[in-house]
Amino acid sequence: MSRLTRFVSAAGGRALLVALSALFVLLAVGRTVLVVANGGTVTTVGVSLLLTTSPWLVVLFGGRWLAETDLSPDLHPRIVGWSLGGFAVMLVVLALVQTVTGGGVDRWMISGILATGLGCAGGFVIGVNEARALARARETERNKDELLRERDLRERIVQTSPVGIEVVDTDGDVLLVNRRAREIVGLTADESGAFADGPLFVETDCEEGPAADSLFERIRSSGEPVYDEERRITCPRGERIHLSVSGSPLYDASGDVASVVFAFEDVTERKRMDEELRETIERLEASNERLERFAYAASHDLQEPLRMVSSYLRLLESRHADEVDGESREFLDYAVDGAERMRAMIDNLLEYSRVGTDGDPLEPTDAGAVLDDVLDDLRPRIEETDATVTSDELPTVAADSRQLAQVFRNLLSNAVTYSGDESPRVHVSAAESGDEWRFSVADEGIGIRPRYHDRVFGVFNRLHTIDEYPGTGIGLALCERIVERHGGDIWVESDAGRGATFYFTLPRTSSARKVRSPGGDGDERADEADARTD
Repeated sequence: MSRLTRFVSAAGGRALLVALSALFVLLAVGRTVLVVANGGTVTTVGVSLLLTTSPWLVVLFGGRWLAETDLSPDLHPRIVGWSLGGFAVMLVVLALVQTVTGGGVDRWMISGILATGLGCAGGFVIGVNEARALARARETERNKDELLRERDLRERIVQTSPVGIEVVDTDGDVLLVNRRAREIVGLTADESGAFADGPLFVETDCEEGPAADSLFERIRSSGEPVYDEERRITCPRGERIHLSVSGSPLYDASGDVASVVFAFEDVTERKRMDEELRETIERLEASNERLERFAYAASHDLQEPLRMVSSYLRLLESRHADEVDGESREFLDYAVDGAERMRAMIDNLLEYSRVGTDGDPLEPTDAGAVLDDVLDDLRPRIEETDATVTSDELPTVAADSRQLAQVFRNLLSNAVTYSGDESPRVHVSAAESGDEWRFSVADEGIGIRPRYHDRVFGVFNRLHTIDEYPGTGIGLALCERIVERHGGDIWVESDAGRGATFYFTLPRTSSARKVRSPGGDGDERADEADARTD
């Protein structure tokens, strides 16, 4: 930047130019007033005024206009510098001419105002043109830098992408391969074997053999993308790997497919783990089936000797009733009662093992009608305990009516049993929950402490003695297994002394789905003493 430009920039630049223009316009107006006062004609004076002030008016309004333009303020000193340079040059020229030719003051003033105005206005125009040219050059440079940055960013994105990327033109030639693509097929950054010989997905590349299609041909001909197709390829070093491939066409300006871009990832390990998981599931299913058969057979075979023990104990009791004392009779009663409880446990275990094998198909079932039948069965127990059982209108669901009745029966029996000192009050309801129906069986009994919520659905895990609350300890476990077979969940919400609400869900349709097991190891409730101390 020249000294003049630096001076202009320091002195205020544009403001200096505006002030100088205003000064010379005022000089022209003052000279006009003097001429008119000395008898000059208005027409002549007006033409002279217009002629002399026009260049300065251009500079004056141009200087004010600079602030409104898109020119960067750092370019303004250049424009002002050119304007003042033109002014100075014309001032020097005018001084030389006047020195050589002479002339009066009036002529000097007219010539000075006009000449310097033309010089300043000319410099202003030149300065504006130069500033615009410089601004365009800067914009071009910025655009170039931006394009370079964008290209570099795209390149870094492609090369550092966590998935393999391959771009193929319509002739089947590889245009681009990123670093991850080379790693997937086992090549180093300097190797290009698999891609130099041709793209991965142009030839028939599915492990099913010649009948399989080419992803490249399909995308090129249809113009439609493909997503997450699994392909098995042979790497340059002979290794067979599984890929999950997505591909999409790239179009040219005329709308024709110009190339195809593939994104792929190695899913060999995932396939291996899926296969191992499938085999593990099959083994577990087979093991569970064997365990169910064993439990059924063992439970069935235990029935006969248990019946024999029970029968002979009763026979012994009846034949020698007069010969045994009170303590011996008590021992016999304990033995008979234990045998009966064992028989009940075996019966329940048999029923538990048959849930998945002996169930009826899931069909549209009126849950309200099922509940009515269960209440009829429990009528003696309800009347005996003076229980009150109410229900809302229940929906029709896809269920095994016999097993659904078992769920209602077990939950209602528990609600009546664990009622505490008050008469049992139980309410059954159902509400829509997404694509399921959520049933609830709520009571006002002794409740369940939160720390036992994860245990209530286990098998034979009791929290009470038989004398406190009778039962086999398998009822809620049976409910859980039945609900799981229907594709639903079961859980409890409760606290000690505040009653309990058991929820279970049944899907609207009979479509099977894998469900989460609420888990647990017991089905008993906290007694009132526990409720007070928790």
